[in-house]
Amino acid sequence: MRFFLSDFIIRRIPLIARLFRGYATWALFDVPIILASFILALIGRSFSANLDLVDGLIFTIYVVVAFLVANQLLGVYHRYWSYAAAHDVIPLFSAACVATAAIMVVELFIIPRPLPFSVVLVGGFFSFAGMTAIRYRRRLFSGTRWALRNSLRRLFADGTPTIILGAGESGQALAFHMQAHAADRPYHLLGFLDDDPTKIGKVIHGIPVLGRCEEVEEIAVNGKVELIIIAIHN
Repeated sequence: MRFFLSDFIIRRIPLIARLFRGYATWALFDVPIILASFILALIGRSFSANLDLVDGLIFTIYVVVAFLVANQLLGVYHRYWSYAAAHDVIPLFSAACVATAAIMVVELFIIPRPLPFSVVLVGGFFSFAGMTAIRYRRRLFSGTRWALRNSLRRLFADGTPTIILGAGESGQALAFHMQAHAADRPYHLLGFLDDDPTKIGKVIHGIPVLGRCEEVEEIAVNGKVELIIIAIHN
């Protein structure tokens, strides 16, 4: 996600060029998320406590700066989030914890505190959740759409009845590919067969492990299977 400025600005203002050429443009999304998180937490707390909302809202400016600085220092803005994996959320979580801790430390020296510690903790959690959701939105939406589509296929038995022999890495990768890229000829994956007793009866990526490989004939007949794929490697 990048914003491209004109060559004139890029040549004459290197600082702005570095900011917008990198992935610090995520800060433009983080600012409203952080503001909304702490404002919601503050308003929610005001229902049960007498708070100075004006001071609290003004203090949120420091809150936003603290989160943006923590994100920058911990490398959150130096990651290509379009290809982020699960472990990439760790620096984002660490940055949220550091920012939240920094805010609470500063508040120890301010009397009265502009934000209750409960608001800081809740707002910090909401900020982390929001920043994570906006970065993983594609994966969340695509995963939800994929799960819904597969559920409908299993419900209405849409596609070619198929079982996969082998629930290891190869079988799981094959199942994922078949379900994600089967627009022309959808497959109705009935399940896996695997000789590992720890997998039998379990569900892997939404697909059950029906039994052992030696039971393939019985399961194929009972399930009216039309396609059997072997995904076992030595």
